[in-house]
Amino acid sequence: MKNPSNQPFYVGKWLIEPAINKISYSGEEKHLSPKAMSALLLLANEGGQLLTHEQLIFSLWPTQIVSDSSLYQVIATLRKQLGDSQSERQYIERISGKGYRLIAKISASEPFKKPPNTRRLTRPLLILVTICLLILGIFHYVDYSNERDHLNSSASISPSLNKIKSLTVLPFVSRTADPKHESWVSSLTDALTTQLANIDNLQIIKGEFPNEPIMELASLFGVDHSSDAHLLGRVQQENNRVRINLTILSNPDKTVIWAKEYEGTRDQLFELQDRITQSFVEIFGRKQITLSFNNSQFEQGVFNDYLMGRFQWSKRNKIGLEKAENIFKSVTKQAPNFALGYVGLCDTYQYYVVYSNWSFERSFNQCKPLLDKALSIDPNLGEAIASKAMIAAQQGDLQLADQLFERAIKHAPNYAIAHMWYGSLLAKLGRLSKAEIQQRQAYRLSPLSPIINRKLALALLNQAQIVPARKVYLRALELESEYTYRAVDELDFFDLTIDRAVAYMKWTKEYPDLFEQNPNQLIGKALISRALGNNEQANMLISKAEKRSVSKQWLLFAKAVIAEDENDLLSMEEILLQRMQLQINEQPFVFPYINLLAHLGRNKEALRLAEKKSLIRNATSLVINDKNMTSLMYYAFMLEADDQIKKSSLIFSHIDKHMQENTDMSNVNHLVWLVHKGQQTLVTQQIKQIMKTGWLPNFYGELFSLSQMRYLYAAGNDKLEAAFDKMLKINRIEANEQINSNN
Repeated sequence: MKNPSNQPFYVGKWLIEPAINKISYSGEEKHLSPKAMSALLLLANEGGQLLTHEQLIFSLWPTQIVSDSSLYQVIATLRKQLGDSQSERQYIERISGKGYRLIAKISASEPFKKPPNTRRLTRPLLILVTICLLILGIFHYVDYSNERDHLNSSASISPSLNKIKSLTVLPFVSRTADPKHESWVSSLTDALTTQLANIDNLQIIKGEFPNEPIMELASLFGVDHSSDAHLLGRVQQENNRVRINLTILSNPDKTVIWAKEYEGTRDQLFELQDRITQSFVEIFGRKQITLSFNNSQFEQGVFNDYLMGRFQWSKRNKIGLEKAENIFKSVTKQAPNFALGYVGLCDTYQYYVVYSNWSFERSFNQCKPLLDKALSIDPNLGEAIASKAMIAAQQGDLQLADQLFERAIKHAPNYAIAHMWYGSLLAKLGRLSKAEIQQRQAYRLSPLSPIINRKLALALLNQAQIVPARKVYLRALELESEYTYRAVDELDFFDLTIDRAVAYMKWTKEYPDLFEQNPNQLIGKALISRALGNNEQANMLISKAEKRSVSKQWLLFAKAVIAEDENDLLSMEEILLQRMQLQINEQPFVFPYINLLAHLGRNKEALRLAEKKSLIRNATSLVINDKNMTSLMYYAFMLEADDQIKKSSLIFSHIDKHMQENTDMSNVNHLVWLVHKGQQTLVTQQIKQIMKTGWLPNFYGELFSLSQMRYLYAAGNDKLEAAFDKMLKINRIEANEQINSNN
């Protein structure tokens, strides 16, 4: 609802109009700066009560660290505009060493008399002022307090808070110049984010400053990364005393909705976190769906250690994980009933598989008793249930894993890792659309996690969204440039080259345990070997894979690639038909079979199947994009071959416009389009340049990779085909020489 701009209130003699930053009296008008108006509203909403320097600074500059002089300048400007003389203050009083308070009368329509013997507004009048400010939408709700028992008092829920369904928790800022304190504050942010995630019907998103690159990336592939509000925090420590200032800003207008200050001690972190969480439960009018951290049986300092363990775990490297392991072991020993300690230790063992050389079997054997213990303490601990689901998936019980992930997400809907793991399971089951949904949700909750970025990239790739997938993967590399599986993952997102083939083969030698424990890597290595021209080795690896528990669709894909490379198109048809029947309504499974039918000259059959499966729906009215361009292009080719010229021409016109606006000469689809437009010479020259970069047939991820590139280069010209094969042979020789030199 749009807030009206004609709802004024009075401070002393001045009529205040916050919507237009104006004050006026008896025909005199003055315009305040937005910062000065915000300061006035903060003071007015307190009704004469003191606001400390820290409270004012934090509310006026929530995302910046400024000195007290900045506040003095704003107050001085505000006093000057109000006509507050230095000899006799009528509006703003300074309490030496503490802060400021408003001493002028406040009313919603006209000045009223202050009640005798008090400096605070009576409750009815304060409510009237608050309602006025709520209507204005300028300052919805402020609740400052240093009192530890403040939560026992009743407080109304701001309408703006009531509407919030999602909250981005930005990293808390340390006000203490100590690197150790900064790491502790970072861990506190993570821990509090975890606890807030257990508030019912409130989606918690972990954010970071600045957020623009993430927003730009999110808009690229349609993820709504925005949240209803942002939570900002500042933490100050003096000896053992801790002060935490929290502010909630509406999004996107950054209006202060709520603010509060908490005080406690380092050895009372359980209580302090529970007080903060309870504040959120009350101000949002929600309930807490799991138990809080505060438990009298935990020894002092246990939670501090847990925070440090999570901090080390988040580094995602072998040294950090080893430190995290030792810390979590200590935590579980000191506090045997602290369930999250066992989950943290299990998560560390899970990461050893990715960032060290642990096998899945070793990790799961270590994790199982830890999760059993955690769930005996809290049977509904979503984090533990998610880890248990992951174990079930790796052990091959996919149905149980599916059920456990559903349960985990029900109890921990804001646990990003659960969504990520579940998305991976759904992809393994061939439910690609649902897998993408889960990975998008994981990204929304934790956009700065490298592994979540990589999983989202893979989900987008599985849905043929190649450009967004590559951008997300590159974003993951910015967050974490070196990780164990990089040589493997790059094969999914980029064309195969000499460098990538060599890097992959080197990886299989450097990490033999990881290669052996995942039988699907046998298929990957077979396809790379085929691309290198080592057909005998490729066939041997496929034979080994058939005897192991591997992905059926991946194995069929590999067999189809080999059949096509051997020009055995009848066998290829049979294989692709089997693969399509695994997921009859998923485009990545159906379209390769349709494409083969058209390639075999069975155009009408291909058209009927495409339209029957609704792969091409309202094609003439669709906007061309990266996701549908390939299918629409080949659909138009099929229409053209079927003499449906009017319909094909309309689609071609849309494709032509898209190609002109998104020129990418390294994209095979663009080369296909240029050949269709009669620019064969240009395409031949471009492919010659591509071959010089070390191009190899991308058998790892594409059907018809070699035959299509050869045709685009030569267009049936025998001499040009021979030239192409010579360039390919040179690249294969160079790659094999580098691989052999590494052995």
